[in-house]
Amino acid sequence: LTPNLGAFTPTLSANWANNVATITFAAQPTAPAVGSSVTVAGVTPARYNGTFTITASTTSSVSYRLTTAPQLCTP
Repeated sequence: LTPNLGAFTPTLSANWANNVATITFAAQPTAPAVGSSVTVAGVTPARYNGTFTITASTTSSVSYRLTTAPQLCTP
């Protein structure tokens, strides 16, 4: 996970509900800014991966719009 802060942060979990993906990671000093970009890589299912606009964030998670359930996609 790279919230475009110039650092790589390992993903702890990925969840999807109601067209929103939420990626959880170890707590950071500050939350990524809503509206900024986040690059997700190496997550399974692969549908979670890509560069997205953050719609919500905390110091340990980011959420972004993902309109197709990841488990229904074929890599």
